[in-house]
Amino acid sequence: MPDISITVCGREFIISCGEGEEQHLLSAAALLDAESKALLSQDERLTEQRMLLMAGLMLADRNTGLQRDLSLEKERVSELQRSVSEFRDAAGPASGPTVSPDVVERLSEMVARAEALAREAETVAETVAGEKTSP
Repeated sequence: MPDISITVCGREFIISCGEGEEQHLLSAAALLDAESKALLSQDERLTEQRMLLMAGLMLADRNTGLQRDLSLEKERVSELQRSVSEFRDAAGPASGPTVSPDVVERLSEMVARAEALAREAETVAETVAGEKTSP
């Protein structure tokens, strides 16, 4: 279990944390340090204990607000998903003309024949053009 050094309001603390949690703990300590400094700038007479309690409460309050906001957003996403689902159910299966596979196959054959005729016409046109330019 690694030990890391954090600084809160200019005072250093050595804290143990789980393997791989060092960066997370350093980030949390930076938030606590910022809140503590903000409190001290407002009232320099605060004791260390009271200042840390107030800073912790302020961070907990912010966290509670964020959790509430997240919960509301999750509800909005669920409502939107229900609306989309209801819309799809009301619309039913994709509407519009459907084409049978036989028709698609026959059209594909016709396209292939038309392309072959176009190539043949180009060949004939090139041949005729070549005959007109020859003496």
